[in-house]
Amino acid sequence: MKKQVLKQIKKYKLEVLLFLVSLSLFVGLAYYLVFELQFLFGDALSRTFHAYAVFFGNNPKLASIGLVWPPVPTLVQLPFVLIKPLNVFGFAGNVVSSLFMASTVLVVYKSLLLLKLTKIEGFLLSVLFLVNPMILFYGANGMSEAIAIFFYSLSTYHLIQYLKKGKIPTIIAMSISVSLAVMSRWEMVLLIPILITSLGVHTFLKVRRNRLTRSEAYILIFATPVAFTILVWLIFNFTIMNDTFHFMKSIYSNSAQSASLIQSSNSFAQLKGNILMTTGYVLIRVFYAQLFFFPLSFLVALKAIVSKNKVLYGSLVATPLAIVCFHLLLLYKGQSFGWLRFFIYVIPSTYLLLALVLTDIKKQANRRLIFIISTILLIGSSLWTARAMSLPTIGREENKTINAILYQDKSFIANDTYEADVEVAQYILTQTKNRILVDDFTGFPIVYYTDKPSRFIETIDNDFDLALEDPYAFSDLDYFLVRKKEGVGDLDAINRKYPSMYENGAGIATLEKDFGVWRLYKLTK
Repeated sequence: MKKQVLKQIKKYKLEVLLFLVSLSLFVGLAYYLVFELQFLFGDALSRTFHAYAVFFGNNPKLASIGLVWPPVPTLVQLPFVLIKPLNVFGFAGNVVSSLFMASTVLVVYKSLLLLKLTKIEGFLLSVLFLVNPMILFYGANGMSEAIAIFFYSLSTYHLIQYLKKGKIPTIIAMSISVSLAVMSRWEMVLLIPILITSLGVHTFLKVRRNRLTRSEAYILIFATPVAFTILVWLIFNFTIMNDTFHFMKSIYSNSAQSASLIQSSNSFAQLKGNILMTTGYVLIRVFYAQLFFFPLSFLVALKAIVSKNKVLYGSLVATPLAIVCFHLLLLYKGQSFGWLRFFIYVIPSTYLLLALVLTDIKKQANRRLIFIISTILLIGSSLWTARAMSLPTIGREENKTINAILYQDKSFIANDTYEADVEVAQYILTQTKNRILVDDFTGFPIVYYTDKPSRFIETIDNDFDLALEDPYAFSDLDYFLVRKKEGVGDLDAINRKYPSMYENGAGIATLEKDFGVWRLYKLTK
């Protein structure tokens, strides 16, 4: 048995090396972000908190994962939050994103080999993909991009497999991959029509008998797991929240948060309904994310006209463009934040497009020269992306952290570390008794840092609505923890129920402690 394992490791030594180096790099950067810079993305910690609440909340239940954001990024953290050393400052989320992004590097490598690059060419391009600053940053910071980009890349890998080898099991694998991609990030839903079209057209063109019937059958094989997954999610929304589309219409949904952003940002308000400005905004972000995506897409699209593998060429251009168009549409409708990370999916696709270009070059000397030039250009593109991430106008989510890393100066993120929330948590633990009402949509870090959810009545608890409606019905409820009414604070349930609570206690509470963004009010008995 031991010899067989060693034989397999030797056979796949490049894959093992690539994965281990990638994982080490991501975990090392994650440790630096969390424990040295004391930086956490709120969205990343939120998913860790909800996974934690499944086991350790006041009402332990799987529904604690929440039914607004896609469930997979929270579900995959369930086993990790049970490991105590990882359940510190949400580090479980960083480990999960590191594992998934390291796996993505491996999938990109395997895809490049499928597209007929040599092992050395594939390995070198995979390393360049690994050290892209967007990939490094989002592989380490615990965000859902790492998980979504893995399933996105895996879907593409299985699509290439089917288009090249025509094996039915790859259709099932592709279907499962895209189902998990959709349940990781909603924009992945546009992969479904692209993959169905690719599958149907390829099958129709390749088979000789019963073309239409065979195409329909293969599409059904693909579509059944996808439809089942989406149906289960809709049923969960209906049975738990009494609203089939709760994830779309909730007060905490993307559309609600985006509406808040538009009200506070004139630049985003101008984008809404303006197709030219929206298109320009998206094109600039894609160029900054990966400088050579559009030139390579254009070149591959032209090659598709004369290539025998038209479906393969067209599919590898269409899949990332579908996601880009999805965010363009959201921006046009005023339902997107337009972050740079929303366009991260063009990065792995660029390497696959480059592989298609390289494999069409027959003369080895020319191919070697183009490969060397491409490598130099990709290094330059990564530096270009790093520069963009450091700019507040482009890397609006990334610039402070990137500058803190580049200049080894924590002052860039002085207002974005978790110290302020830890201060609130410590005060609650040491200076208060009884329970505190809090909306965990905004207050989840404080609940998590206390490691005492029993001290709170929070949104995911069964009795939250009753406590919000009639706080005097709970003899052990003494406090309100309320967030300042700006940004996401406008969505806070306490602010919505008691609009003047943050300013003056709404006539039912007196100020106990002012933390700035947060205020702790004591219920007047």
